[in-house]
Amino acid sequence: QWTNWEYLMPRVQAVTGLAAIEDAQEATGALVAAATGDKFWGVRQDAVKAIGKLKGDATRQALLKAAVDP
Repeated sequence: QWTNWEYLMPRVQAVTGLAAIEDAQEATGALVAAATGDKFWGVRQDAVKAIGKLKGDATRQALLKAAVDP
C-alpha cells in the first residue's frame, strides 16, 4: 500500500502496519523497499526502525542496504 499513495500519512500507516506483521519474512521485503525507496525521509526512517526490530541475516542485509540513504 505504501507505494500506491502520493500522500504521506497513508505511507506512514502502511509501514506501521508492515512492522506489526508477525511473519518477518513476509514484511521484510516491503519494509526494505520502503526504507530504500520512499521519497520522504520520515517514512524511510520508520521502515528502518521496523527492520531493526526483526531478527536474522536477512534483517542485517536489509539494514546494510538501507544504510545508503540518497
